[in-house]
Amino acid sequence: MLREMTQPQFFVGLRKHEGKSVFANVEKQGDSYICTDPSIHVSVQQSCVREPFCFNALHFESPAINTTFLSPVSEIRGIHDSSIHSMDISCTGNLIVSSDANGSLVVSNVMNGSLLRDLKGHVMDVYKCRFFPSGLVVLSGGMDMSVKVWSVETGHCPRTFKGHTMAVTDLAIIGVGREVLSCSRDGTIIKWLCADGSQQERWTPEAGPCNAIAMDRNCDTFAVVCEGKKCVVYSVEGPTKATIVTDNTPTAVCIDHETDSVIYIGDEEGVISVYDLKLKSYIYRLQTNRGCVMKMMTR
Repeated sequence: MLREMTQPQFFVGLRKHEGKSVFANVEKQGDSYICTDPSIHVSVQQSCVREPFCFNALHFESPAINTTFLSPVSEIRGIHDSSIHSMDISCTGNLIVSSDANGSLVVSNVMNGSLLRDLKGHVMDVYKCRFFPSGLVVLSGGMDMSVKVWSVETGHCPRTFKGHTMAVTDLAIIGVGREVLSCSRDGTIIKWLCADGSQQERWTPEAGPCNAIAMDRNCDTFAVVCEGKKCVVYSVEGPTKATIVTDNTPTAVCIDHETDSVIYIGDEEGVISVYDLKLKSYIYRLQTNRGCVMKMMTR
């Protein structure tokens, strides 16, 4: 719909909450997009974040809604032959690392999708992969209970951290990456020293399997959500800062990028709950109606 076509034709659908859907056809005439519903205005504009990352933006305006849709900068296919569990973009925006249910962990070129590194070493599902801040090192963890550090330049794995007794579900990098965190279905969080692979700290929330972990912007506090309907906030140095009880099983978590006292918790029922550590209470809840919340980020 956002690609260049001689005479693009498509339809739009608008629906307000608890209201009826309205559909209308759109056709390009010259440089304009004409909608059969005169109350809906459609336009396409090209934007560039930086060369060569340019994309088309499809903008809708109507009395009921004002929305902009962005087209992908690129589309990568054929890299994985099973469901993708995790992905991350390097700091330069040129590389993407992705992992899947067959134990595949690969680094690809963002613009053309070419395979640059096939990082072999994990067995079965690789649930999480992340770039270190340098963009030259990758951190990964999965069902084989191990956490691995990879060199993007060579494809070698200089460090493997072992200590979890069940699958590793999420990872966090502390600062520039001298230390990292991993959480697991064994109900523990471990802080690792990358230099020698030693365990620096181990936390046990006593709340069942850990599903996700999030670090604050200053890298001195992290939050972990567990299947026992709890979100626990810790200092990276050890002490527990807060324990938050949730209504449903939490599946995702993030800490506000600007206000470190605000925690976002997503759950299996599609609810995003916002908790203020200073007020010690929830301040907002959003029902998405789109199934389980898998990932959240703030900017």
